[in-house]
Amino acid sequence: MKVPATCLAATLLIAGASSAQTLYAIGNGQNDAHSDLYRIDQHDSTPMAIAVGCTDVLIGDIAIHPDTGLLYGLQFVSGGTALVQIDPENAAVVALIGENMNSLNALEFADDGELYAWGLNDHFLHTIDLDTGLATSTGIDMQANSGGDLAFCRTDGFLYGTTGEELIRVDLGASSAVIVGSHVNGSMIFGLEADASGNLFGFEGDDADDTAIVYDIDKATGIATLVGTIAGADDIGLFGVSFACDGAAQVVTSLRNGTGVNPVGLTELVAPTIGHSWDFAVDIATPGAIASIVIIGTGGPTNGFVFTSGLVAGELLCLPPFVRIDVAFGTHSIPLRSDCNLLGANVCAQGATFSPGVIQLNNAIDATVGYFR
Repeated sequence: MKVPATCLAATLLIAGASSAQTLYAIGNGQNDAHSDLYRIDQHDSTPMAIAVGCTDVLIGDIAIHPDTGLLYGLQFVSGGTALVQIDPENAAVVALIGENMNSLNALEFADDGELYAWGLNDHFLHTIDLDTGLATSTGIDMQANSGGDLAFCRTDGFLYGTTGEELIRVDLGASSAVIVGSHVNGSMIFGLEADASGNLFGFEGDDADDTAIVYDIDKATGIATLVGTIAGADDIGLFGVSFACDGAAQVVTSLRNGTGVNPVGLTELVAPTIGHSWDFAVDIATPGAIASIVIIGTGGPTNGFVFTSGLVAGELLCLPPFVRIDVAFGTHSIPLRSDCNLLGANVCAQGATFSPGVIQLNNAIDATVGYFR
């Protein structure tokens, strides 16, 4: 059974390069009432933990919506569990959606966006309403109480679950579940997740020493084969895992100024990730501007069109169609919707200042939208 690891500063965890799919994990809150949210790099070879942040509550499992990229969790509350939304940038609980009197400790989205949960004290699979947080039994008998996690596999359409010691396969269409077999090597498989290729992984979160270990799970037999211990997660353990949107990765940005005729007046304050904002500062001190402008476009060549006369001065570096032209005075915040389709999009921002009689173009910043910074 999942039990409560101590929150660590981000600097104590190991950093590394990002995998093709971004995998998040929630720690087991040992000895306190908090859980560490972290990413697992290279989960299928040499797994490493990269800290995101610490929640102010104890979270039993997490799941990421396949379309919006929003991160949900099951918070342990008095008498049951509550569905919450968590910010994947910093682990803050941004919304308590609703409570259930029954205890649920396994959470997973199917490909159609339906959220499933498994009861800690009963055998049944539930769905959870994303607006109210209320759970409704599907009537599917899971053959055992939940001690671990759920994982939806896109390649075969089955939902898999683990009691911690045994693998269960669920046919949602037939409303049936069968026990596949024992993990044999993993005695506390608290996390379960399938990647985009259909490979199933189990994640052990040890109650005794808080280590976190990755296994490759055979979907036909349930047998767990060791992949490796997650470096940097020795003191935080693991309660659950979830892959982010397909292809999710760290945002990438770079400054571009063409032939260099434009003032370097645009500064990026916050890089663009889905569900957050792309924030900028524009230097309005020179030349005595009365307004600042940020143009959002689809990018452009290294050298753009240079205006030599008229209202506009400088080199246009972001090409139309422009998706937004934001007018303010020095600071700009461009919201990005929660939409996995935005991941990997290449966008461009160019700053400008407006003084009586002239719009002075500044440098541009190119970005590839990511899931995390």
